[in-house]
Amino acid sequence: YGGVEVVMGNFQVQPMPHCDDCLALSAHWDDCGQCANCIYGTKVLDGRPTLACYDKNFQPSQQPSPTEEPPKDDYQEKDHILLKGQEPIEQDLWVIPQYPLWDP
Repeated sequence: YGGVEVVMGNFQVQPMPHCDDCLALSAHWDDCGQCANCIYGTKVLDGRPTLACYDKNFQPSQQPSPTEEPPKDDYQEKDHILLKGQEPIEQDLWVIPQYPLWDP
């Protein structure tokens, strides 16, 4: 059945992006991908293609344009930094500890 050990307390966690304004996440497409209501891609705005983070329901008034996938090569070359320069926030969490399995 498993154990019942749970650790409760305040832990420092990485702040989540503010998903209510997708265009504000355009500089960081990986943050855009963390939001369920946002999609990163190219849409034609005022006659020119614009690569940005858009609300999934946003459709330009002129013509629909297929969205592009985030740049894969750029992602793999990117230097990932913990917290991305942000300060951690305190959050009340219940943590179920993970223990390594016994290996004879």
